[in-house]
Amino acid sequence: MLVSTIEQLQVMASKKQYKEASAQQEVVSQLCSHFDGYRDNPKITELRDKFKNIKQILKSHVYSDFSSLGTGKEREESSFLQHLTDACLVVDVLDPSVREELVKKFCDRELISYQQIFEGADLAKLDKTERRYAWVKRRLRTNEEIWKIFPTSLHVDYLLCIQFCKLTRSQLEDILENLKEKPDVGTLLMIVFSILDAASDREPKVRGQG
Repeated sequence: MLVSTIEQLQVMASKKQYKEASAQQEVVSQLCSHFDGYRDNPKITELRDKFKNIKQILKSHVYSDFSSLGTGKEREESSFLQHLTDACLVVDVLDPSVREELVKKFCDRELISYQQIFEGADLAKLDKTERRYAWVKRRLRTNEEIWKIFPTSLHVDYLLCIQFCKLTRSQLEDILENLKEKPDVGTLLMIVFSILDAASDREPKVRGQG
């Protein structure tokens, strides 16, 4: 039975049938646990290695599909977002490090445009800080359909905000270090109020992550 279930999983992985593969993977894991006492058996070792390889294939497929998110494919193919939703089911039964890496890759890619925009000469200024928080609010609002792809347990929008704050802090520190004159009190207060306003706006969702 273990042989046939692994073969079925292999077919599902090759066809990117994520929803079916997620359920099948749990079945294989349960069956493998029944053979824990036979780890020295060459056939069992071979099957375990095959299962491990299939999981790597699924991981590779999922990462590849998610790399297309934001390229316009989700608008061209109506089923693409559902396909990624199913992919998250597979991610959920893979190693936790896969989930963490996927979310980090997604958040990093989301922030590439932010980093490029606010490193430019026009916006890399303290008095433009408010625009930074307007950017992330707009991003979260306009990408609501994308956030629905991910299970709430992954806290993707929350983690995006965390990475956004870390990046913003780093960029603002660089700006302060390179200032020729000390900033005036009004500008500093504006920055503080911008941060507080953004934090209060996200507070209900942040509380929901606990």
